[in-house]
Amino acid sequence: MREKRLATILYADLTGFTQLTASLGAEKIAEFVNDCFKEIDEIIHRYNGTVIRHEGDRVMAVFGVPRSHGNDSYCALISGLKIISEAKEFPHEIGAHIGIATGEIVYEDQNIFGYVTETASQLEELAPVDGIYVDTNCYLLNKFLFDLKEIEDQPIKCYQLIGERRRYKEYENTFVNREREISDLSRALTKKPRVIFVVGDAGIGKTRLISETISRDPINKENQYYTASFLSMNKWQFYESIVKMMKELNPDLTPGKSRDLLSDDYITKLHNEYYEYIVAESHKIPLILHFQYFDRVDQQSFEFIKFIINNFESYQIALIMEMQKAIPSIIDAVRTIAADRTKIISIAPLDHNGQIAIAKEIMGLAEIPADIEEKIIYYANGNPLYLTELCNYIKDQWQHEK
Repeated sequence: MREKRLATILYADLTGFTQLTASLGAEKIAEFVNDCFKEIDEIIHRYNGTVIRHEGDRVMAVFGVPRSHGNDSYCALISGLKIISEAKEFPHEIGAHIGIATGEIVYEDQNIFGYVTETASQLEELAPVDGIYVDTNCYLLNKFLFDLKEIEDQPIKCYQLIGERRRYKEYENTFVNREREISDLSRALTKKPRVIFVVGDAGIGKTRLISETISRDPINKENQYYTASFLSMNKWQFYESIVKMMKELNPDLTPGKSRDLLSDDYITKLHNEYYEYIVAESHKIPLILHFQYFDRVDQQSFEFIKFIINNFESYQIALIMEMQKAIPSIIDAVRTIAADRTKIISIAPLDHNGQIAIAKEIMGLAEIPADIEEKIIYYANGNPLYLTELCNYIKDQWQHEK
C-alpha cells in the first residue's frame, strides 16, 4: 500500500576499508565489512530503525516506517552517535560519516521515496569523518535534546550533531513563578535517602526546575549529579540508561553487549556490581541521580532502581524521577519500598503574569500589544516551552517585516 509518512532517514558511510585491503587481503576485509555492518544494523534495529539497503560501504535506514514510535528523529540521532562510537571500537581503524534528515516520504512495498532521502544522502557526503550532519527539520525537533552547531558555507543548511545533552544548558530567559516548587524540591533533596517524582506536561519546565533548584542551593550544588533519559526505551534496550549512567560514574565498568542483558544471571551480576559502586561513591560525596521520561522506564531498569531503593539506608542518595504523567503503578511500587521517603512535586502551568513576564523578556518589550498578549496567553496555555517558541516566532516575524 502506498502512503505518505513523516520519517527520518539516516545514511552512514564507513571509510578506511580500502587502506586495510592491502594488509588484510580481500577475504578477511570482506569478513570484516560484514561484521561491521552486522553491528551497525543491530544499533539501528535497537532504536526502532529499519535498514532499507546497503550500498557498498553505506547503509540507508529509516525511522518512523513502517511504524512510528513518536520519537523517531531522536532515535535516529542516538543511532548516529552510537554508530560513530561503535566504529571506534572495531579491531581495525575505520571511520564513519553520517547524514540524517527528517521530512515527508512515500512508503510503498518496503521502498522509500521523497526529497528527504536525497537530503540525507547529501548530508552524509558533506559530513567529515566521525561527523554527523542533520537538516533543519531534524534540528528543530531535537534542539532541546542535543547539542547542535550550525555549519556555514554549505550547499544546504545543516547542523553538526555534537552530542546528547548530559548536563543542564544555560537557559535564555528568567525562571519565574516557581518559588514554591523550588523550595519543596530543595527541602526534599536535603533529606537523603529520598525518591522524588517531578510531574508535569511536556515543556512545562520539569528539567528547568531541577536545574534551578540544584544551582541555587550551595549544599545540593556540591553533590555528584548524573542524569539519564528513558525517552528511547523499548524492548530491545534493556537497562541501557542505567548502563549509560554507570559508565559516567565509572568509565571502567564493562556492561557487555545488549544481548547479555537478556540473562538473569548477568543482570544479577550487574545489580551487585553497580550497587556496590553507588554505595562507595555516595559515601564520598552524596549522589543525585536524575532520570528523565521515567514514565517510559523499561522493566530491567525499574527492577534495578527498586533494588537501590530497597537498600536505601546504606548511602546518601536522591533519585529524581521526571514524568509527564503520574503513573499509579510506578509510584505505588516505589512507595511500597520507600514509604515516607517518597515525595511528589507537581508542576502546574504558569499563570497570566508569569507568562507575560517571560514574553516581555524574550521579545525585549516593556509592554506587549494587547492583541499579541491575548494570542500568547491563548496559544501558550501556561506552557513555558510553547511560550518561548511562540514569542521567538513573533519576534522573527517582526524582524522579517522590517
